[in-house]
Amino acid sequence: MAPHYFKLLMQCLTSPRLYRIHAAASSQGFNYEPKLLERWGDVVIKSFWVLLNLKVISIPVLSFALYRKCYVGLTGLGLLLAASYGLRAVGRSTNEVYISFLKTLTEAQKDVRANKRALQQYDFDFSAWPVEFKWNENDGDESKQRIFLNTTSSQGQKSLLDRILSLPVKTIGYLVAHSVGYKLMFPGSIQTLQFFIDNAIVQGRIKLVEEERGERFKMLTRDGNELDAVFVDKRKRHDNGDILVICCEGNAGFYEIGIMATPLGSGYSVLGWNYPGFGWSSGYPYPDHVVNGVDVVMQFAIHKLHFQPENIILFAWSIGGYALSWASMNYPEVKGAIVDASFDDVVPLAQARFPSSWGSLVKQIVHDYMNLNNAAQLARYPGPILFVRRTQDEIIAIDPDILATNRGNNLVIKVLQHRYPRLVEDKALDALYEWLSTAKSTEQNYILKKFNVDEDLCASILSSYVSEYSNKYPMMIGGDDNFKEITKIQLTLFLARRYLLDYNSTHCTPLPVRMFVLPWDIAPDSDFVKL
Repeated sequence: MAPHYFKLLMQCLTSPRLYRIHAAASSQGFNYEPKLLERWGDVVIKSFWVLLNLKVISIPVLSFALYRKCYVGLTGLGLLLAASYGLRAVGRSTNEVYISFLKTLTEAQKDVRANKRALQQYDFDFSAWPVEFKWNENDGDESKQRIFLNTTSSQGQKSLLDRILSLPVKTIGYLVAHSVGYKLMFPGSIQTLQFFIDNAIVQGRIKLVEEERGERFKMLTRDGNELDAVFVDKRKRHDNGDILVICCEGNAGFYEIGIMATPLGSGYSVLGWNYPGFGWSSGYPYPDHVVNGVDVVMQFAIHKLHFQPENIILFAWSIGGYALSWASMNYPEVKGAIVDASFDDVVPLAQARFPSSWGSLVKQIVHDYMNLNNAAQLARYPGPILFVRRTQDEIIAIDPDILATNRGNNLVIKVLQHRYPRLVEDKALDALYEWLSTAKSTEQNYILKKFNVDEDLCASILSSYVSEYSNKYPMMIGGDDNFKEITKIQLTLFLARRYLLDYNSTHCTPLPVRMFVLPWDIAPDSDFVKL
């Protein structure tokens, strides 16, 4: 065997799986066709890893299968796997398309910038893709002071005896969180689920790359996770292209089949990314890993793609509100935030999914390991916000049949209370609850009419206040003793209409392009209104 071929064969033993050769200006895209030996080896190897990911279920099944096939013990299994890897390597080493890809990948791993265009032609196992941006590049994250809310547990205030007595509960909480808790909260990280939707994910990525001319990137977070991301640049193709929309997906969402389609349909440049443990992003979707993920995505957008924060919109769906709220708190200069079908705090939603007797334990586990307090973080963001509420939401509502239990209502209320504390209180707060409890336009309009809400007058009052004082939050408008209660109610309802957009749908329906609108902001007015 020639030394050159032996070296190639060794490379093919551990080289990545190739899926597709993307369409180019002068050629059509096509799926990679492995030869018989590679195809057979891939089937065995992939089947083994799928069974291994099933863990408890796979042990008796795999043992029984090996027994029936007379492959008793680890020796038989090892020989089967070794033979499969060997046959796959032989098949790859005799396939000209694969050899060409492997040469391109080898060169790109030495110098990704010089070979990025050639590498971009291939869709393959992303684990072999070279890192293109690190969290501490370009004087980025390393020099920026990050903001975190105080999430310290009351454990530190307890006596030594109380701490010892609480150890069993803490131990149970840790085991539950790390065995099933994170998987229940982020089911998209379950490998078995990803296996069954793999084809849809691949097809979605093909569409983004070939039809939308998207470019794939790999980023490295401060905790060592590698993130899979795609960027669609429309800066020279559409009037809205100078604005970048950064998407934060839901707990079972992937950029390939997620919310990117909505801003793309409006002509914006869009950056999508997968959480740690989702798709080809490595790691696990622990809250601190998610935070480090969105942080490097923001740094990448600013320093690599060269979008200024004031030209960036954050867009999140469902649990993606956590990543968005942290990013908006740490990058307050961003142009705006659009929060679709999200919640204020994950604790009430988690408690609603378990028996009431488990309430205290669930609360303790969530607070200690999965404390997604979106409202508290979003309240620290000083820019324009738009909330989208799904009026038939079966996930974010405690009771899907009662709109008043939709936790999106609580998110809106908490943000408004932080921004306008002297308005959203007492009778004005009661009126806001009443208005949020219905989605029917006739009933909402009746409430507005009942309190004689004049939108032009309300807008003028707010604009005058901003011009005379400041647009910084919290605004103390309404604190004057001469400020009438009815005016507080009117302004509160007016603000709710500006901050909230209702969508008559369930939780997972894609947001229509027509509903992707920029958040409202108070415009200064030189003509003051006497309050």
